[in-house]
Amino acid sequence: MTQFFKYCPDLKTQFPSNYTLVSKMIQSFVSNAVEAKDITSLSRKFAKGHTKYKLTDDHFQGFSGALVDTIQSRLGKFGTIELIKIWRMTTDAIVAAMHKEYLKAKKKK
Repeated sequence: MTQFFKYCPDLKTQFPSNYTLVSKMIQSFVSNAVEAKDITSLSRKFAKGHTKYKLTDDHFQGFSGALVDTIQSRLGKFGTIELIKIWRMTTDAIVAAMHKEYLKAKKKK
């Protein structure tokens, strides 16, 4: 969560002070997204739960950046430039799907 708030400090007040549950939810979402053959349904579920928030393009980009930063720090010396590029493309694709479904859901409201 610290990585995310580095990119999106304006959202810090939207989260509980104990990030444990939120972190577990994000980890679960990312695991499911990476394993999914089609992330559209997962992205729709995300969108339904987040339409009440006024998320911007910057928030989605910040989330993607924070994911890559977290992955890179966890990989440590095993995080080669090529591997990080792959993760960046993967997280960008996941976040793009989330953003697309979020915008669709916002239009329906």
